[in-house]
Amino acid sequence: MERIQLVCHADAWDMDDWPHALDAAANAGYFGVEGFENLYHDYFNRVEAGKLILTQRRLQLTALSGRGDLVFPDSRDEIIEECLRIAEFLQRLGAEHLVLETGSRIVVENIRHDFRVAAETLNELGKRCKDFNVNLCIQPRVGDRIQQEEEIDRILNEVDEREVFLCPNTGQLLRAEMNPTEILKIYGSCIKHIHLSDIPMPPLPDSPEADRRTFCPPGQGIVEFEGVIDALQSIRYEGCATVRFDPGEYDSSQEIIQAKRYLEKLFDGRKET
Repeated sequence: MERIQLVCHADAWDMDDWPHALDAAANAGYFGVEGFENLYHDYFNRVEAGKLILTQRRLQLTALSGRGDLVFPDSRDEIIEECLRIAEFLQRLGAEHLVLETGSRIVVENIRHDFRVAAETLNELGKRCKDFNVNLCIQPRVGDRIQQEEEIDRILNEVDEREVFLCPNTGQLLRAEMNPTEILKIYGSCIKHIHLSDIPMPPLPDSPEADRRTFCPPGQGIVEFEGVIDALQSIRYEGCATVRFDPGEYDSSQEIIQAKRYLEKLFDGRKET
C-alpha cells in the first residue's frame, strides 16, 4: 500500500513543552504534528509566529483536539463558538481536522434524548467547520459519552455523515474492549483521521520496572498493528496517521523514532503490487 504520512502527537510531552515536541518530531522525520487547543490559545492572535515555528522545522500542523459535553443543550452555543475559533485557527495554519472529545458519560434525560441533543450540536458544528475547510472528527474514548461500539453506531446514525466524521484511536478502542481492526473495517467510510496508540503489556506482579502509563508507543504493547494496517489498506484510507502515547519512563524523543520505524516497516511490507 502507499505509505501513509505519519504525524507525531504532542501528548508525549508536557503541554507547555510544545517547542521540544516540535524539535523531536522534526528530528525524527515526521510529516507533521498534532496537539491540543492550548496551541490555539497561545497562537491565535499571532498566527504568523505559529507558522514560522512549523515551517522552520518543515512540519505541517494536521489537527487539534477540542472537547465539549455534547449532551447539555445549554452548552451548545459555547461549544460551537470555541470549536469554530479552533477551526479558523486550523484553516489559517493549513490543517484539516478538528478532533472532538465528546464529554462525560452523564445521562441528562435519557440515552435517546441525549444522543439527539449531541447529534444536533455535532451537525451544526460539522457544517460550520466546512466553511473553514476543516473536518469535524469525533473520537471514541474510554470514559467519554461516545465509548462503546453501540454508541459509535448510535451517534453515526443520528448525525449527517457528510458533515461529521470519525477519528478512531487504536489504543482507546482496545481499552474499551473493541477490536481496532474490525472497527476500522466497519466504519471505514466515516473515518477521516486516525490516532495510532498502543496499550502496555500487563506488568509482572510487583514489578518495580513497570511503566505505569495508559498508552505506550505503537509496537510496544498489545495492539495488533499488522491487522490495523491491513484494515487501513482495505478501506483505502488516504489521510495522515498520528502516533500518540503518554509520557513514560523513557525519552519520548527516542520512542517516537522507534514507533516511526516500526510503523514504516509495517507499511512497507504491505505495499500494493
